[in-house]
Amino acid sequence: GVEMVGIGTALAIDPNLPRDWQRGQHNAPQLPPITWGNKVLASLANMAVVKHQLRKLSQGRDTHPRVSPLWALLQQQLNDIQRSRQYRRWMARRGLANG
Repeated sequence: GVEMVGIGTALAIDPNLPRDWQRGQHNAPQLPPITWGNKVLASLANMAVVKHQLRKLSQGRDTHPRVSPLWALLQQQLNDIQRSRQYRRWMARRGLANG
């Protein structure tokens, strides 16, 4: 009866959530809703916000649930561009580049 996406998002915001539940605290952290008119962009921004939280956790830093969805989306896009360029350079060095 638990939605895995919902629990994953909650854990991205508060990784101590299971411990809190064991202690009887019934908090359920949520990200602020994104109410953009374009549902596709809003969905991409929501995923970018969750990835932003996970990135911060992987760096040993505190989460920032109030991060701007636009900022998180732009940051993710820039990171993806950078990683794509790095991958293409790596492939070219190995002689595996297409085209």
